Amino acid sequence: YNKSARKKEIKLKKILLLLIIPLLFSCTFSDENSTQHEKESHPTLILQNAKCVIGQNGENPIEVEGTKIEFYSDDNIAMISKLSFKQKDENGNVSIEGKADYCKMNTYSKTMNLDGNVSLVQSAQNMEIKADSIYFDLNGEEISADGFVIVKSEKGDFSGHGFHGDLKEETYSFESIEEGTIKL
Repeated sequence: YNKSARKKEIKLKKILLLLIIPLLFSCTFSDENSTQHEKESHPTLILQNAKCVIGQNGENPIEVEGTKIEFYSDDNIAMISKLSFKQKDENGNVSIEGKADYCKMNTYSKTMNLDGNVSLVQSAQNMEIKADSIYFDLNGEEISADGFVIVKSEKGDFSGHGFHGDLKEETYSFESIEEGTIKL
């Protein structure tokens, strides 16, 4: 056992020790104004290629179908991919139905943020609304969309930006209309 080999062994141990020490410590940086850290949220339930009914006693439930449905019960949130849904009226007739690539739904307040190839059809007025993104309040029957929207109905066809619709009161408005036709 020579002196040169001993020096190499000590040198290797020092290098190994220097490599291991950073792994034993972790550092966190925080804003001095920050007092609380956000907790990570994990889904309570994940369903693949599923159909489910979301609703409470005394209300018309929403029938939802998606390729992936993630429920976050602590937050009353459902995240749905490749969504299609429908809601029936008191007589069992489909009153509104729709589809989107993605949806974030508050299961308590029955509000939906729909994104990607959104299409909503309201049967009573034979109206279809298409947009890239729509906020839909199912209980209040109100729809809003900031981006480009196309609305087709038996009363006319319109396209524009900044759409708001109240399905109960049958009132609709655009911030700006690009094109429109009224049928008399």
